[in-house]
Amino acid sequence: DGGDGDGVGSDGGAGGLLLASGDSSVRLSVSRAAQEHLLQREVKAVMEGLHGASQHGQLIGYPLHGASISLRSLHRPRNVATVEALRAAAADALDEAIAAATPHLLEPIMKLELRAPERHVGAVLSDLTGSRRGTGQQLP
Repeated sequence: DGGDGDGVGSDGGAGGLLLASGDSSVRLSVSRAAQEHLLQREVKAVMEGLHGASQHGQLIGYPLHGASISLRSLHRPRNVATVEALRAAAADALDEAIAAATPHLLEPIMKLELRAPERHVGAVLSDLTGSRRGTGQQLP
């Protein structure tokens, strides 16, 4: 464990760092080889950039689930000097990698029975089939 409360800790010898997260569905790591070129605060910024990008996936903006993200190497141009630039570059790199990986949207499937006054049925169906991406199976 990192022990300093910054959310970054050792991964138990697997060759990198892990970012502690309340959502354990995404594992983030930075290899030791990549860490050799970064200060601790820069590693933290890279991890924060990766974590932030993982929380708004490519498909409809939902977070990634069940992903393992590892930064294995890093080439930092001389003009990238700030931790903010590293954070943004890490987020951009993950966005590009996700787009190239052709992700799939996982959506819950459920059976739902609704009862509404007839005057509200149109609005309810419009809401369900619009932004909520539902489909109607049976109407009385």
